[in-house]
Amino acid sequence: DMAIVQYENAILRKPDMVSAYNNIANILDMEGRYDEAMDYYKRAIAISPQFPNAYFNLSNTLKKLGRTIESSRNLRLAIDLYRKEKNDAMVAAAQERLQKLIE
Repeated sequence: DMAIVQYENAILRKPDMVSAYNNIANILDMEGRYDEAMDYYKRAIAISPQFPNAYFNLSNTLKKLGRTIESSRNLRLAIDLYRKEKNDAMVAAAQERLQKLIE
């Protein structure tokens, strides 16, 4: 996939580019390559533990795999981080997703 190659090249130039890891993971998730996607989300989290989008997206992948407990744990982490950023829209989106997950 050309987009993945471009993001990988960006990572080679700037290894701590957390958004590139997250974007690669999103592409892999859309392609159904869930294990690879989770690896990239976890790399993003390792680089920047305060990056809420990686937790939010990882929770979505975990949900697809039926890993509800891990998914809800990552959503809660995302909610806490979005609150710290005062990102009310994403807090609401993550809370809604969490509510659907635990129903």
